[in-house]
Amino acid sequence: MSLEELSLKRCKKLRTLRESLGSLSSRKRLDVEDCGNFLSFPNSLGDMMSLKELNLKKCLELRTLPESLGSLSSLKRLDVEGCGRLVSLPNSLGEMINLVELNLTGCRSLRTLMESLGNLSSLKRLDVEDCGSLVSLPNLLGEMMSLEELNLKRCLELRTLLESLGSLSSLKRFYVEGCGRLVSLPNSLGEMINLVELNLTGCRSLRTLPESLGSLSSLKGCGRLVSLCNDKVTQRMVKVKVK
Repeated sequence: MSLEELSLKRCKKLRTLRESLGSLSSRKRLDVEDCGNFLSFPNSLGDMMSLKELNLKKCLELRTLPESLGSLSSLKRLDVEGCGRLVSLPNSLGEMINLVELNLTGCRSLRTLMESLGNLSSLKRLDVEDCGSLVSLPNLLGEMMSLEELNLKRCLELRTLLESLGSLSSLKRFYVEGCGRLVSLPNSLGEMINLVELNLTGCRSLRTLPESLGSLSSLKGCGRLVSLCNDKVTQRMVKVKVK
């Protein structure tokens, strides 16, 4: 392990960290993965100004993150996958201007995402897969102009998507697989000029597609799809697979 990395992976009895953590200002990576009893971070976490990667995967008892997290202006990757009891994210998260990847996969207690998420102008990948309690997305999500991949797989309570999603002009891959209660797609999706893949497999409540989707090159099916809007739309879809 280099001096730039602090790994506490699988420290099963670890419940918290000392305030002195903030004095490790030269550390670029902090790994707390699989610390099943870990409960909280000190506010001094925000003093680790060189930190570029924070891995909190499978911290099963972690319920909140400190507001000081937003001070990590160098952070590029934040991974909280499998933190099933995490109920909210700090609003300060939107201050992480250099964040490129945010992984919230398996955060089953998250019901909403904060509006400040839209301020993450450098974010390229957002994973919200298996967030079974998530009921809505923030209105400002459409302001994430660098976003290239959005993964909403198996967000079981998600019923609608915002019209503002159409503003994601850099988006290339959009996964909504397994969102069984999703009943409609916003017409603005047709404005995603760089979108090449849209996966709707398992969206069993979705019965039609908006007419604006004629420019999509990869559509991977929908269990109860009744119509593809009109012949003009289907002719413009290069690859269509209905499952």
